[in-house]
Amino acid sequence: MGNCLLASPALSDSGSVAGGGTVAAAMGFGNLLTMQPSQRCRWTSLTGMFATLDLGAAAEIDTLYFGSHNGSNAATVQVRAAASEANLTAAPGFDTTYDLNVVDIVEDWPHLNSLRYLATAESWRWWRFDFVDAANPAGHFDLGRLALAKAFRPSVNFDFGSTAGWVDNSTVAETLGANLIPTEGGRRRVWELLFNTLPESEAWGDLFEFDRLRGLSRDLVFAMDPEETSRLHQRLFTCLVRSLSPISPNYPGADGQGNWVKRYRIEELV
Repeated sequence: MGNCLLASPALSDSGSVAGGGTVAAAMGFGNLLTMQPSQRCRWTSLTGMFATLDLGAAAEIDTLYFGSHNGSNAATVQVRAAASEANLTAAPGFDTTYDLNVVDIVEDWPHLNSLRYLATAESWRWWRFDFVDAANPAGHFDLGRLALAKAFRPSVNFDFGSTAGWVDNSTVAETLGANLIPTEGGRRRVWELLFNTLPESEAWGDLFEFDRLRGLSRDLVFAMDPEETSRLHQRLFTCLVRSLSPISPNYPGADGQGNWVKRYRIEELV
């Protein structure tokens, strides 16, 4: 298993988004940069679907996140990047086509999250995403979150004591006759992450800054392992940090700077 990924969408959220194709009037391109994945951009025609993102200035990007989409197992996305909008099609500096779904999904997942991690970061101002999913059984294509980022990946992964599971908002009433009457609610994923051996540079330079800049109210992208090819859909989502635990020292490191402990509780945005 590769090390996990945490990424802030701040770079892409500070940009401006547009696109082409036929989109629903109340489900436009602006929804791609909203935090709530349920606020989706919907292309009502499955031809000519694309979105462009202007970051305002070139920035290092190694994480491409496509959240809350309904792409089929045949869906692809062509990703192009350039120094100008015109060069996105005329002379892109980066041009790669990916399967939108890294994993062929057989379970009933109404909306999926997809991610591509670039081993070498790309630095461009303009980005374009062309989606192809002509046989989508829904007859439309939805995308709820578009995030570009330079991700944090710890040099030492989260440790034993970390957990993953679900929060279920269902309620169960009990009758005097001992019957249980459930009222079904929604579910979201929850992870408890324990980083037990962080070097000082990562504890203070990365995670302490995540707490300062994102806090409890701004989303992050989380992937247990961005390179995995069998369970990525289960272990990838945008989330909120639900508790800001302090950083605490562990034991002296080889560099004399010490190792640090940080805990996170993160919960999925749905």
